[in-house]
Amino acid sequence: MLDLKPLGTRLIVKQDELKSEIIILSNAKSLELTEGVVLVTGVEVDRVGVGDRVYYGKYAGVPVERDREKYMLMDQQDILCIITPPVEVAVVEQEVAHA
Repeated sequence: MLDLKPLGTRLIVKQDELKSEIIILSNAKSLELTEGVVLVTGVEVDRVGVGDRVYYGKYAGVPVERDREKYMLMDQQDILCIITPPVEVAVVEQEVAHA
């Protein structure tokens, strides 16, 4: 059990060591994103929840180590987006009635 309780709008994220992406922006700049899971939130966090998979910038937050585990302590504003599971879309063929 994690014995850290972030204050205000801060949260604790467990970084996924194997997942990061580089996004190429239209202005030819790149942005390196890191993926993680939100483990604990402060009482004022209202945009993300515990268990959300998120992307945050490479230099966001402060590294924290507890019981040989590494975490990131960051503000809610450091979260760039929530990763939602892919949605399967079924294509339904409609019969066209010929008059």
